[in-house]
Amino acid sequence: GCIIQAKLLQDIMHAYDDGADDLLLYPVFKNEVLENTSALKEIVVQSIDLPLPVFTAALTYINQLSSTCLGANIIQGQRDFFGAHTYQRVDREGFEHHQWGSHE
Repeated sequence: GCIIQAKLLQDIMHAYDDGADDLLLYPVFKNEVLENTSALKEIVVQSIDLPLPVFTAALTYINQLSSTCLGANIIQGQRDFFGAHTYQRVDREGFEHHQWGSHE
């Protein structure tokens, strides 16, 4: 067997002992993310021609957590196009269905 000892694991245990529902909202981890996001961005930018899927995915995840409008919003439009499921507009309240083949 192996005993893994790390400050990170201690911080995780403390967070769960304190009843944290989301580790990224727990002060220790939230501060780490806030303090190091710019460094992560710099790594991704400087390595743009290198395959760094984990760094890129981590940055994408952080960006998605802090974004008010995501590229995934297009899924509502696609669902409406293929099955009249409606979509929610961002410029006014309510849900709508668009007649996609018409020239409105």
